[in-house]
Amino acid sequence: MATPSAPSEPRVAHYLYAHRAVPRAFLRNPPAIIGILGSEDGPEFLAGMWDVMHEALEPHERVQNTAVDLQCFALERDIFVALVTMPPVTRPLEAYFVACAARFEGPGAPFARAFTLDAATTPGDPDDTGILEWSAEGERTLIDPRCPPDGSAFVDTLEAYLLEEHG
Repeated sequence: MATPSAPSEPRVAHYLYAHRAVPRAFLRNPPAIIGILGSEDGPEFLAGMWDVMHEALEPHERVQNTAVDLQCFALERDIFVALVTMPPVTRPLEAYFVACAARFEGPGAPFARAFTLDAATTPGDPDDTGILEWSAEGERTLIDPRCPPDGSAFVDTLEAYLLEEHG
């Protein structure tokens, strides 16, 4: 039998949902997932994803609080962002937020990109975070090492980054 994660490691369910399940689903079919997340069915869809993933894990890999929140934003130049607020971060490398960003028409389109804002080593420290971009294969790239663990600040930082990248 496997042992639970040490407090210095992210909780398995929290990490897998934010860094694998949501980015992978979105990046494999951006128009469909953006359509779902932007609809009234978005919260139920995310809860269902969590339930399916959670059931596949060993009991010690699960987390007690599985509630996620969803907000959608229409940014400048027709960039759409679905922001998933994760359950509270308690360990390093857990994500405060997952952002699915896409533009389907216009300059620099189409694009679909998935990001997380993670606690680096000290959960809750606004100076100890990192913005990571995720591929559908689970590979990550550090984008920006600092952003307060605040949804609005994260979306604003992503908007500036995406406008610089995609015009």
